[in-house]
Amino acid sequence: TAARSHLSQTPGRAWKSKEQQRPDREFVFREPQLLMTVLSALRVRLYPGFVDLKEADWILERLCQDVPWKQRMGIREDITYLQPRLTAWYGELPYTYSRITMDPNPHWHPVLCTLKSRIEENTGHTFNSLLCNLYRDEKDSVDWHSDDEPSLGSCPIIASLSFGATRTFEMRKKPP
Repeated sequence: TAARSHLSQTPGRAWKSKEQQRPDREFVFREPQLLMTVLSALRVRLYPGFVDLKEADWILERLCQDVPWKQRMGIREDITYLQPRLTAWYGELPYTYSRITMDPNPHWHPVLCTLKSRIEENTGHTFNSLLCNLYRDEKDSVDWHSDDEPSLGSCPIIASLSFGATRTFEMRKKPP
């Protein structure tokens, strides 16, 4: 498929020093900053260059045009609000988080199928669903959350890809 030909590059090293020469849009750590304790099972692998920048632009354009994006209503403390982002769900089963249920959608876009296969090849894990988030500008966001819904299992494995403008991707330990 056309999508497959745009996804040919092998992932790079897990991290690079800020002192190394790099493209403007490549994400880097000064050093890995992940805390591992007995109480934390967090394992993070970063693959800079997993998708070539030109391919990433092409993918973003395709997905922005073709994915059935929706702005959903969120509920927090019994107050209803519009989520500050667009979302799309792909999976055989419905998915519920924050009292929002997304209907099953087994019809994966071909580009997403190709990315899924590539992620599975590189991680050795199989993925059966996908939540897409589209942040239209710097005003769109997602709140701190835990990806701890019962439907994900007790130790879910999450793969995350980001396309478009550079943004900070933050993680923190869940407060007690």
